Amino acid sequence: MHGMALPIAPHQNGMAAIIVPQIRFSDRPLGMSTQMWYHHRLETTLHLVILREPYLSRILSGQKRIESRFARDRRPPFARVNAGDILLLKRAGGSLVGLALVKHVISRALTPDVLDEIRYNYAADLAIDDPHFWQMQLHKRYVTLIWIDEVYPLSPIPLSHRDRRGWVVIER
Repeated sequence: MHGMALPIAPHQNGMAAIIVPQIRFSDRPLGMSTQMWYHHRLETTLHLVILREPYLSRILSGQKRIESRFARDRRPPFARVNAGDILLLKRAGGSLVGLALVKHVISRALTPDVLDEIRYNYAADLAIDDPHFWQMQLHKRYVTLIWIDEVYPLSPIPLSHRDRRGWVVIER
């Protein structure tokens, strides 16, 4: 896995330390200088996020700052992702290509008014250009908006994912 180390270990005082040492992020080594991805809560969770183009590239480039998941039921990430969690960004049908830190999350029931509010307030950060996207969400009942921070592209790491879930909560 290209020397990838993503240790999640308890710190001396019981806090979780999540450190990403020596991963090559788009041909630049990451030492401890960026942010140490050090979180003061033990419940930090990893999430495998399956993304299609062009949305994956938009996240990696910083153009897309909010990931959205609309669903008919309360499937993950609804109420399962929190600020401080780590997203493993995987290309649909391909490799793991990035990491990101969750900055903020909203999970709520979806109504036509809420959908209009999301479209009005967050369309630019969602980076959605499909003219039919908003119409297709009208039959959904739940939405999760995930603000993404500190995105790190990775050299592709092969990762098998055989089921159809687009979001997997990795339990520890």
